[in-house]
Amino acid sequence: MSEFIVPGDREMDVCSFVCEKLCSEVCCNGATIITVEEIKDFYEIFPIYIGFRKYSPLDKEHKTFLRNMGGEIDDYYILGDFIAGNRFRKNCLALDEDRLCRLHKFGKKPLQCRIVPFCAVYPEGLQDFVFMEQKKTKFARCEGYKDRSYTDAIIWKDGSFTEPALRNAFYDFQRGFKKQSSIMKDILLIIYKEDFFKDFLEGEGILEMPIPLQFLFNVLELAGFSDNESINFIIAQTRICHKELKDESTQDTVIEDWFMELNELIKTYMEYLQGDNK
Repeated sequence: MSEFIVPGDREMDVCSFVCEKLCSEVCCNGATIITVEEIKDFYEIFPIYIGFRKYSPLDKEHKTFLRNMGGEIDDYYILGDFIAGNRFRKNCLALDEDRLCRLHKFGKKPLQCRIVPFCAVYPEGLQDFVFMEQKKTKFARCEGYKDRSYTDAIIWKDGSFTEPALRNAFYDFQRGFKKQSSIMKDILLIIYKEDFFKDFLEGEGILEMPIPLQFLFNVLELAGFSDNESINFIIAQTRICHKELKDESTQDTVIEDWFMELNELIKTYMEYLQGDNK
């Protein structure tokens, strides 16, 4: 019996897709994935916290990627990422009144959003499988999927992306994932015996959690923050979380926990400053 999850019918040699700007409710909902290299771009816009996800390898290349990027527990590979936003929001915070992304208008859209409907935690050669799986599930209502007759819409062919911008965003995402993999594995080591982690392994979905405070400044250093910028990050995140919690429809326990931890950190820092000035 094969140790890999063998994809189903993979007779596709091309993937054709054109983003339909007026169907943002399909993919532009509350939250997206970012890498550590993008935190500086988005920390003043979105609440930022951590997500762990379970993966099973599709083939040997994918298994090697997962082993390098995450931790192996039971029958799964666990990969950690950063989440920007609030999944309880119906619409992304970056959507303007015209339902278009203001980040896109300024060329600052998250990498994950740039590669929709593909996924960078799978090899480039398996993106046809990802493409079709997304069509069956998350993007079932997406009107961007086109048949092969739309030759101008072909964005993946014979195992490779055909658009340089798409390919660059894909590998930039993988580079960021690799950069953060070591610290994500360290965080995994301190939580894998916790009951909430066991529940995650036995269930479905994502494990979301605040950035552990003992790792926060390591994360910010990895993201390229100076000491002063790190303080700005804490203040901005506290403000954004507070705003999200004021609206009952967008209240999230993860954001609430993150807000409380940040408040404690600010309190400790202020007490330190007061003591230093005596």
